Amino acid sequence: MRLRYEIKLFVLVGLLAGMLSVSACADDWTWPADMSIAGFALSQIGGNVGVDGSGTATANILIPGVGQKPIKLIRSSSGDITGNLELNTRLSGAELDGSFILGSGGLKGKGAIRCTPKSVNDATIAFASDGKATGNGRVTLGCINVAAAFAVSESSFGLNGSAPTKAHADSPLAGYDFAGTLELSVNDGKMLVTAKGTVKRTGKITNEVTQESVSPISVDPVDGQGKVNVKGVLVTFSFFGS
Repeated sequence: MRLRYEIKLFVLVGLLAGMLSVSACADDWTWPADMSIAGFALSQIGGNVGVDGSGTATANILIPGVGQKPIKLIRSSSGDITGNLELNTRLSGAELDGSFILGSGGLKGKGAIRCTPKSVNDATIAFASDGKATGNGRVTLGCINVAAAFAVSESSFGLNGSAPTKAHADSPLAGYDFAGTLELSVNDGKMLVTAKGTVKRTGKITNEVTQESVSPISVDPVDGQGKVNVKGVLVTFSFFGS
C-alpha cells in the first residue's frame, strides 16, 4: 500500500514539475522594446504574453520613404511573430491604400494604387525592406479591364499594362475600323493611356479598302476617345468599348 502511495506521489510530483517547467519556460519570453522582422525595424513594442508563450503587442514599423506606422503584432505559442498593418500613404504622386501582413516572407497585402484620374484596383502589393512596393492589379477603362504591373517608391513610380481593343467610326465617305491594343504608363502620378494598331478604311462610294498601322494614339483616360489621322482625315475613335 505504501509503495503504491509513493509511486502516485512520485508521478504527481513529476507532473507538477513538468507543468512548472513549461510555465517557467513560457514566462521567460517577453516582448522586446525593439526588433526586426524581414528587414523591417519595429520599435516602441509593448504587449503581453500568456502562459503558453502566445501574446499580442502594438508597435511602430519603419517603412523607408513612408515613415513610422502603427502595427499590431501577434506571437504564436511556437514563437512565430506576424503583424497586421493598415496603410494609407502617398508615394511619387500616387496614393497607396491597403491591408498588409508582416511575416518572415516580408510585408505583403492587398489594396489599390490611386493615380489621376484612374486607379490600379484589386492589387497584390509587396513592400521590400528598402521601401519599394511592387505588385499587379487591374485598371478599368470603360468595358475593358487592363492587367497592370507597377513599382512605386518615394523616388519613382512605374506602371505598365496592355489589353486588346477594337473601335469603329464613320464619316460621310468611309467607315473606319481599329484593331489593336491599349497601353498604360504613368508620368508624375498621372496615368496615361495610348493605343496602337491598324486602321482599316472602307470607302462608302467605291468600297475601296485600305489599311495602315497607327501608333501611338493619345487616349483620354476618362472617356476613351482618341483622334487618328487617316489619309488626311481626322477620325475620332472611342477605344473603351460600349
